[in-house]
Amino acid sequence: MNWVKYLIFILVFGQLQAQKVTVSREIIVRNNLNYDIFPNIGDHTLFYHDRGSEQIFEIYDESLKFIREVEPEFEVRNIQPVAVVPLDSTLNFYYNYREDGNLITRAIRFDKDVNMIDSLTISIRDKNRTNTNARYVISNDKSKVLLFTPLDKQILLQLIDNRNLKIIYEYTLSIDGINLRAEFDKITLTDQGDIYIITRKNSL
Repeated sequence: MNWVKYLIFILVFGQLQAQKVTVSREIIVRNNLNYDIFPNIGDHTLFYHDRGSEQIFEIYDESLKFIREVEPEFEVRNIQPVAVVPLDSTLNFYYNYREDGNLITRAIRFDKDVNMIDSLTISIRDKNRTNTNARYVISNDKSKVLLFTPLDKQILLQLIDNRNLKIIYEYTLSIDGINLRAEFDKITLTDQGDIYIITRKNSL
């Protein structure tokens, strides 16, 4: 069965006295592994499609009229997206890829037209020692992004200044008596960069 979704934008003016409804062009998501919508990137709205070997952005103007579709170029075709974090007029795209025996983690900043305006190599690690992809959490004010990777009885923490696209620190955490890979439950990140890790332990 083919699935087609339509993206419907509702603009509300004043105290709900008037409404304008704009229906976009047909948006096909059946081939997507993931997708998301990012309004108010400058005066554009971006619809993101993760199609595995393709990363696609559809760009709409402020009146929600389709402008064009963009497929950014990366170092290799098969990347692993980690996080897409919108800011006021830009979008930070975090991802992993494997090359020459290494697992490389990078971030790219795109403008409202999905042009690259900055980039950051976060880490280059031996892929044989890191067999899981990074996960992430974002502070409420979007000023910081924490990439975390559960390792063998440890957890790799990479804290990023999301606004300036700079590494704050990278640290491999281990705690005596706690297997951070097997017993990890949840992690939270404050606007100040404080990290809270919740673990679970079977008492039986």
